[in-house]
Amino acid sequence: MRGCLRIELALNQHFKSLMGYHGLVASLRLDEDFKINLLDRDNQPIGRHSISHGMRQLAATGLLWALKDVSKAGLPVIVDTPLARIDRGNQQNLLTRYYPHAAEQVILLATDSEMNDEKFEAIRGSVYRQCRLDNDTGDDSRFVYETIYE
Repeated sequence: MRGCLRIELALNQHFKSLMGYHGLVASLRLDEDFKINLLDRDNQPIGRHSISHGMRQLAATGLLWALKDVSKAGLPVIVDTPLARIDRGNQQNLLTRYYPHAAEQVILLATDSEMNDEKFEAIRGSVYRQCRLDNDTGDDSRFVYETIYE
């Protein structure tokens, strides 16, 4: 099976895992430049502006996951604002289905509004160390490290 087709199959599998059921997007196709094309149930293209920024982010995340799986590369994954633009249900899918499996080492650079205690509990079993910036006074930030899993 050609590499692009293997990536496309993995992309669709992972997108469905992250997105769950969605009536608008039935499948994703990659063109020769790895541009993601969204297709409806009739295999007709869906305009990018017809879907939310969050859904586009989930498609891009699915592509990263697919590339990792097909290439078998052991590179770390670093994600800034990992839950931005994503609704609550899909945040849970990212936390439980993607981030624990994205790579051997995953670094999430989340704000306190993105990663509350409830969301942290969803990934706690996969976390080795947590690092927070504390700035109680507003004048001086300090790093606080907590080893979660040994």
